[in-house]
Amino acid sequence: MRTVGVEEELLLVAPDSGEPKALSAAVLAHAEAHDAHPDVFEKELYGQMLEFATHPQTDMAELGAEIVRCRKEAAR
Repeated sequence: MRTVGVEEELLLVAPDSGEPKALSAAVLAHAEAHDAHPDVFEKELYGQMLEFATHPQTDMAELGAEIVRCRKEAAR
C-alpha cells in the first residue's frame, strides 16, 4: 500500500502587519519546552521560516488531520 507524507514550510509573520519576522529559533525553543511532540518542527534556511513534516499515512483523512494539527501547533 502506498503512503503519503507532506512537508510544509511556514513563513512566520507579524499578525498586525504581515511582515516576515525572524522568530524560528524562538518558536522551536517554545515547541521543545512545551510540546508533547518536539520533533515536529525543523529550522529552515531563513530565520523567518519553519518547516514541519507529517508521518507517512495511507488514509488521506488522517493526513489532513495531521496537517491541521501541525498548523495549529505552529500558530500556538
